Amino acid sequence: MCRLMHYLFALLLVVPLTAAANPMRPDPLQAQVSSVPAKTTRAAMRLPKLTAIVVIGDWRRAIFSGDREHKVGDRIGGFTLVAIDSTRVLLKRGSQTTQLTLQSSGKMLIAPAQED
Repeated sequence: MCRLMHYLFALLLVVPLTAAANPMRPDPLQAQVSSVPAKTTRAAMRLPKLTAIVVIGDWRRAIFSGDREHKVGDRIGGFTLVAIDSTRVLLKRGSQTTQLTLQSSGKMLIAPAQED
């Protein structure tokens, strides 16, 4: 009888511990932490790749990957093209301004033809 009482006592101690460790039951502490909304961050927009700049007098175009010409004021991937120089362009999104520079150092100047 005494031995049976020991088994029952041990069983009464073990059952609540195993019930609390049930893997199918959510952890109450984790549930409290996950119920707090996480701080959301906006994914950074990818910058378009500048491949060429064409400047002929006042006519200026920037060529980005995809071989499309863009002029000042055009929208490219969420950015607005605000300036084009011979070696760089400026893009703006909100209050952020980004400068893109050509990767190559090559420069081609076209001079007007002269009469002989």
